[in-house]
Amino acid sequence: MTMKAGSGSAHRLSKHFWKKLCILCEKGQKCERASHLSWGLAYDDDITLTTWNGTIFGPIDTAYDNRIYSLVIVTGPSYPDVLPEVRFTAGINMNCVEPDGQVKPTWGVLGNWKREYTIETVLDALRREMCSPNNRHLAQPDTAPPAGNS
Repeated sequence: MTMKAGSGSAHRLSKHFWKKLCILCEKGQKCERASHLSWGLAYDDDITLTTWNGTIFGPIDTAYDNRIYSLVIVTGPSYPDVLPEVRFTAGINMNCVEPDGQVKPTWGVLGNWKREYTIETVLDALRREMCSPNNRHLAQPDTAPPAGNS
């Protein structure tokens, strides 16, 4: 089955994989991971299931506690055989994240990508990485809007 996006690009998805992605989308939107993670399509009309939004709720007793992190996940035409691009939309300080928010493709699950991995796998691994000794106490950027001059 070939699905075409409005831009003329095409993804080649088997019926089985299409169904698997739809189930994954529904699971993410229902937030079935004890409310620590959620994910869903960024655009309702994205029939290629290419651009996803993800959310990670910062783990308790870490520098990420009481924070909600948004991510954009882009799957290319060779997904799931090729890893997705993952980027935080706001500042975060983690050893596996570039200053521009891009998760390093050499990190953990992305660096050891397997076809069986899903968006949930990536988000869950990032949340666990927040709890690692290398990251749990890293100072985080202030994401509040700058105060106006009085």
